Amino acid sequence: MKIIKRKSIGTHFSMCVQPAFIIGTNNEDGTHNFAPITWVSITNEKENDYLLIISMSGTKRTKQNVIRTGVLSVNLVSTDMIELDISR
Repeated sequence: MKIIKRKSIGTHFSMCVQPAFIIGTNNEDGTHNFAPITWVSITNEKENDYLLIISMSGTKRTKQNVIRTGVLSVNLVSTDMIELDISR
């Protein structure tokens, strides 16, 4: 059996780029609520059945609305949805 020694590589900044999604819900008073979420995954259950997995922690209003109503919209953010202010 080969013994592998550990070697520290120190602390480095690394960034894992993930697609952003806008999750939309309705509040109890009927107003709309939107949250940017990056922890979204899709899995295949059966031949044409897909399961969307969305990770929302804590007591976010969006999460509470989904739990309360079971209804949400999911939109993938694209670059044409983002306005850039280059005047600064």
